[in-house]
Amino acid sequence: SNARLKLAGMEYCIWTLQHADQDQLRLVGPLVLQGLVKSLTGQRPATLDQGAVRLRAFSYEGIAELSKRLPQAFSDNVEIIGVLMREVTTEVEQVKVSAMECLRLIASAYKSTGSDAKAKLEQMLNVTVSSPSVTLRLLSVAWASTVFKTQDLHGLFLVIQATGDAEES
Repeated sequence: SNARLKLAGMEYCIWTLQHADQDQLRLVGPLVLQGLVKSLTGQRPATLDQGAVRLRAFSYEGIAELSKRLPQAFSDNVEIIGVLMREVTTEVEQVKVSAMECLRLIASAYKSTGSDAKAKLEQMLNVTVSSPSVTLRLLSVAWASTVFKTQDLHGLFLVIQATGDAEES
């Protein structure tokens, strides 16, 4: 069936991301990343069957794998993080864990990014750290502690701001 073919294709995509030669991955990585993000942000059915849930989880897994193998595909593109953070708030519980893990792992790709991208990231995290969504607040703290050094005032401010979270006390 079509759903089984999509799942098999996604499994193959992840296997390829894990085993591809670095030079080949450098060439096709940004295109694969764009396709994986598009598969998450495209039209979503009202109810997700088990196959659709697995497909979305695989998409997040593929993005996370790509961030480990090809961090430069992410490092200057902060918009991807905004898109994925919006998506995580609307995910069903079965996929939310994969989405959160993906976002947590992607943070490492932004450790050595330039000052312009870090400034954009800081602005975004300043908004999400005070979001009504507990998920976004937790992710914001994880990102601040991963991307910004603890001696960096920006990261320290975000972490301190999150300590006042009444729901996490």
